[in-house]
Amino acid sequence: MSYEAVAAAVTKGLQGTNADSVKIDRSFPPAQLAAQPARLELKSPFSGSKLGALAEASGSRIQVPSCQDAPYIATGADKSMAGYGESTGYYVCLWPYQDGVSLDIFTSFSIQSGGIANIGTDLARSVVGDSSQFIQRSINAVLENVRETGASVEKVSELKA
Repeated sequence: MSYEAVAAAVTKGLQGTNADSVKIDRSFPPAQLAAQPARLELKSPFSGSKLGALAEASGSRIQVPSCQDAPYIATGADKSMAGYGESTGYYVCLWPYQDGVSLDIFTSFSIQSGGIANIGTDLARSVVGDSSQFIQRSINAVLENVRETGASVEKVSELKA
């Protein structure tokens, strides 16, 4: 299993998801691979600024995924249900390291509900659910493509809000 094979498998898996658009940024892996895998981090884009201090003081905390020095970063969005107030975002990072390849997947889901304008949509969601149910299926598609390269996949952590 090579980094290139895993990167191609991740791309194929993402392109087979519900994402309307997938953008992939690739660069060369470092000549000297790290001993330990890197990790995706959530960072405030306004950290250290007056705007960030104002947002935190009001109880708002905006964080975005960051993959420092990752040679492979893919982003995608599923806006197929945007007309119903739903949106899903995907952020994927790959880092080769001495013992393998580290893959981090971050997803975000937003939903607009409540109010008179959303009564019908909210009622339908109570019966059939919302599009967040497709997030795990999309992640599984990416992981299955990676497994097809012969790579073993080990879940290290998962965080659900």
